[in-house]
Amino acid sequence: MPEERSPIDDFGPPAGARIEIVPAQVYAQGVFRGTPGQIQGNQHMTEGIKLDGHHRATVKKIFQHPVSHNIQWHDVLSLLEGVADVTEKHDGKFEVKLGPETETLDAPKGSDIDEQMVIDLRRMLKGAGITPESE
Repeated sequence: MPEERSPIDDFGPPAGARIEIVPAQVYAQGVFRGTPGQIQGNQHMTEGIKLDGHHRATVKKIFQHPVSHNIQWHDVLSLLEGVADVTEKHDGKFEVKLGPETETLDAPKGSDIDEQMVIDLRRMLKGAGITPESE
């Protein structure tokens, strides 16, 4: 006589699969890691990132109120290359991947970035947990 199966038997991992047990508190906080180094949920990128003095100064300028108009593009690019994946495209634009967000930035015509770029950078950096207070 064949063994009876309930509909619940069709759920769960396949036979022989490795099962990871994650404490409910950790899972609820959204910080469960599927693979080493993978960022999920609301975990921030700042783990393991140490900003040097120059990059910290640039972050402070970006978050300064009122908006500073003396933030140089080469300082911003240096900061982004230190904390994100930055790719220069053939058209002179820069694709910046920081955490879950990807932004395409145009290099400014002059040496300083404009107010809209400051706003975009604030959003990206804050989303990745990089603020003047995070150091």
